[in-house]
Amino acid sequence: MSYISRFILWTGMFSVVLLAGGCRRHTLDGNAEEDYALVDAMFILRCNELETRAATQEEQEKQVNDLNLFFVHKSYPSPAAPEVRHYYFSSVDVAKHLKLTNIRLGKYRMYAVANAGKSLCPETAHDPETPPTAISDALCSLTENDIQDLEVEFLQNPTIAEKLVMVGEDPNTEIKRSESVLPTVQVGLKRKVARCDLSYQLVGQAVGKLKIRKIELKSAPSYVTLFDDNQQLDPDNYSNWTLRNFGGQVLTAPYESSFYVPENMQGEGTDVNTEGDRYVKNAPACATYLYVDSEYEGTQYGMSIYLGDDIGDEYSGGNFDIKGNVRYVLNVEQGGPNLDDARISSMKLEIKNDVYETRKDTWVEMLVRVTCSNYFNDNLELNCNVANPNIGAVDGTFEVYLSDAAGQKGLQLSEVEPGSFRYGILSTGAEGKGDVWCVVRYKQTKPHDGVRLALTVQSRLGQTSFEDQTIDFK
Repeated sequence: MSYISRFILWTGMFSVVLLAGGCRRHTLDGNAEEDYALVDAMFILRCNELETRAATQEEQEKQVNDLNLFFVHKSYPSPAAPEVRHYYFSSVDVAKHLKLTNIRLGKYRMYAVANAGKSLCPETAHDPETPPTAISDALCSLTENDIQDLEVEFLQNPTIAEKLVMVGEDPNTEIKRSESVLPTVQVGLKRKVARCDLSYQLVGQAVGKLKIRKIELKSAPSYVTLFDDNQQLDPDNYSNWTLRNFGGQVLTAPYESSFYVPENMQGEGTDVNTEGDRYVKNAPACATYLYVDSEYEGTQYGMSIYLGDDIGDEYSGGNFDIKGNVRYVLNVEQGGPNLDDARISSMKLEIKNDVYETRKDTWVEMLVRVTCSNYFNDNLELNCNVANPNIGAVDGTFEVYLSDAAGQKGLQLSEVEPGSFRYGILSTGAEGKGDVWCVVRYKQTKPHDGVRLALTVQSRLGQTSFEDQTIDFK
């Protein structure tokens, strides 16, 4: 059982000020029109908070480490084929003005990207300490459509508050001459990531019994579309992260943490009428969720908590969008294992026979049973390995057979990848339940005192493992 609440707490912005002056004038072949003359301009980030030492998390969230600026001219040389200028500042010091060299007078649509980690235009990767002097150096070959389709890789640990990707755009930036007061333009920078504040605690039967292995963030986008909704459909563009590895700890107090998730607009799920319906079978394939991996009385248990814009509302709808620049508050309570709640999954690996010491070049056999519940449309793999860290590479070989409860061997399974000792043992299907028996055989090819065999069942959600007693191969 879990209770989750969400509040949208901030849509924080920075403001930037563009000061355009006639510091220097250039002409192309001596005949450029006065209305489109080239000048130097100053670009200022006006946000005093950035001058702090980043002593708090909130201050880190506001840091600008590098800055990309695109200026799309509205009329030069023509509205249909506008000139695009780009400036990249690899280290932004807010105590300084940012010099824009060779920018043309006129009206622009401006696009800003903070913390992309690189220049987003190949022609303008110059050092900001030595600004370009040639007129062509600030030109960019990207069209406005290219700019609007830009995406950046986002693979930083979600617990890090620094270098959060931010974007801003202003359709009406104007650079013009003035004999007195310089014109100013304000642009808001909004984060393309959401902040999630998590409070997790055990209640009821779970208190003192449920051992927490780790809390993971599953299906987090590894790319961010900057100027459009970030909606990726390729499963290869998502990553899994461990937020905290507890190592089988029994929690005696609430666990509280903050983490950051790139925007992930996955839309509506299916058959979601209550908060309890927000589980893997009903969620979009690439929706983001938290996964609590735990153990209860020798059985692996997991809890999936899908994020989205409907969580915690009085009407728990089926929306799974995670919006950038939004703060979500998650208050989660977990009780004892309740497999009637489809958000709770379980898996168990059991060795059903005794394994004795043996000699090299002879087979050791283990009769293995794997059972699971609420692992919907999942594929379970059995990983076979030697657990001793001092052995290194396996000096032996494994074989895996499907079997019955008596250990009668049937089909021999092939490795998922050659040399991996990984075997696909079960596809759970729409019912999410499974019960499979198999025989695992191991033969040591070199003498060794104290070989420890390790079996792990791995799935998309969680894993369970078994390490047998030491076996001496004489």
